Amino acid sequence: MKEKLRDMTRYIPGLIFILLGLVIVAFPMLLVAFASALLILVGIIAIAIAHKTKRLEDEIGYLFDSEPFEKSFWDQAQKVFYRGPWY
Repeated sequence: MKEKLRDMTRYIPGLIFILLGLVIVAFPMLLVAFASALLILVGIIAIAIAHKTKRLEDEIGYLFDSEPFEKSFWDQAQKVFYRGPWY
């Protein structure tokens, strides 16, 4: 019985899309709402990615304030491990 029920769950996404299509045929204004919600969601995701990218650049930006081989290896290592003000 459990295996039969588990096999039936494979069809749930398809059934959901079919029902969603039927609802949109019945109420076309829902398509506008779904499209606008999708655009809003994509915009929020784009802003979140931009924010994460800026934070990452700020976090590692101090590593690239000089040429990589301008100073000794130990000075570069100290810069990475201590993350304090670099003199």
